[in-house]
Amino acid sequence: MIAVDTETDSLDPWQARLVGIALAVRPGLAAYLPLAHREGGGLADPSVLKIFHNAKFDLAVLKSHGFWPIAPLDDTMLLSYVQSAGLHGQGLDELARLHLGASMISYAEVTAGPRGKAKRFDEVEIAAATLYAADMTLRLWQHLRPGLFTVRAVALYELIERRLIPVLLAMEEHEVLVDAAVLARLSAEFAARLAAMEREIQALAPRPFNVGSPKQTGEILFEALKLPGAKRGKSGAYVTDSAVLQSLAEEGHELPARILAWRALAKLKSTYTDALPQEINPRTGRIHTRFSMAATSTGRLSSTDPNLQNIPVKTEEGGRIRQAFIAPPGHVLLSADYSQIELRLLAHVADIPALRESFARGEDIHARTAAVDSALRRRAKAINFGIIYGISPFGLAPLSFGAQPRAI
Repeated sequence: MIAVDTETDSLDPWQARLVGIALAVRPGLAAYLPLAHREGGGLADPSVLKIFHNAKFDLAVLKSHGFWPIAPLDDTMLLSYVQSAGLHGQGLDELARLHLGASMISYAEVTAGPRGKAKRFDEVEIAAATLYAADMTLRLWQHLRPGLFTVRAVALYELIERRLIPVLLAMEEHEVLVDAAVLARLSAEFAARLAAMEREIQALAPRPFNVGSPKQTGEILFEALKLPGAKRGKSGAYVTDSAVLQSLAEEGHELPARILAWRALAKLKSTYTDALPQEINPRTGRIHTRFSMAATSTGRLSSTDPNLQNIPVKTEEGGRIRQAFIAPPGHVLLSADYSQIELRLLAHVADIPALRESFARGEDIHARTAAVDSALRRRAKAINFGIIYGISPFGLAPLSFGAQPRAI
C-alpha cells in the first residue's frame, strides 16, 4: 500500500499543472516526487494499494498528465464519510486533529514566502513538500479502515462510494456543453427588463433608492411608507429577505411585490446568464462542475464551481436558461429520474396502505397530498420529504403555513 497526494498550481483539476506527487509507505516514511519544481526535479502497479484523501481530485490531475489507470485505491475522505456523515467536516486537517490528535502544517505555512507573499507550490522547498500531506493520509487510513467493520459500513464503502469515484471523475471530465450565445442574448434581455422594472419601482417609491440595497429597501418600506411587520437584524438594519417581501406582497402592497420580482430576475442574471459563460473551460469548450462526495449528511451529491444541480426550471426564465444546455451534433440530452423513490421505499418498509394503493394506481403522491395545484404540490413535496428525513416542527411550520394538505 502507498498513500498518494498530488500537488498542483490550481484548484481546477482539468487546468491544473502537476507540480509534484507526495507518497508515504508507512507512518513517518514519506517521499516527494518534484515533477515541476524549480529546485530540480509505481502508481500503475495493481499489487499496490494507492491511498488518497479526496481521491477524485488527485485522480483527475494524474489522469490529465498521463497517469492512468490507477487501481486499486482507497480514499480516507470516504472512509470517514461513510462512518460519520453529518457529524463533522471531512477535510484532512480536521480528521487528523479528530482521530490522531495531530496538527497538520497548513498549505499557507508550506507556501509562506518572504514578507508575507505566498509562494507557488513549485517554488516550495522539496523537504517541506515531502512532509505536507501523504504521511498524514497514511496514518489516517490505518485508523479509519478497521472502523468500517465496527459500524457495518463495508458494503456501503466498497460497493457504492468507492466504485462511484471513477464514474464521477468521468462525468466531471466530459461534463456539459452550453451555448454561450444563448446566454449572452438572455443576459442582455434580462438587463433591459431589470432597467424597466427599476424605473417602475422608483416611480412607486416616495424617494429614489438603490433597489439592490437591502438597507435602503428597508428604510423605504418601513420608515418612508410605514408598512407593517418591520423587524431589525443583528446589524440594526431592517430585514427585507424574500419571506418579508412575500408576506407584504400577499397583503396587497405593490412595491414589495415589484422588488421581489426584480430580485428574482437579478439573481438569474448574475448567477446564470452572466456567470455560466465564465465557467466554460477554454480547452474543452465545456463547463466542468465538481461533484462533492462527502458534503451532505444525507448521502446526496452536491455540485459546485458551478452548481449544475440547481439550474432553475420552475419559471419561464429558468426554462429559457436550461435551453442553453445543449448536446453536440449527433447526440441528445436524456433526462432520467427515480419516480418518488424515497416514498416508494417508505410505503414498502412501513407498509402504509394508502401509499401502496397510490403507487399501485400510478398516482402522484404529492398531488394527492395537496390536490393538483402545481405550487401547492411543490409545498406538499417538501413536506413529504421533510417528514421522511426528520424535519423539526420549526422547519415544518413555514412549509405548512397557508396550505391545507389532505390526509392520505
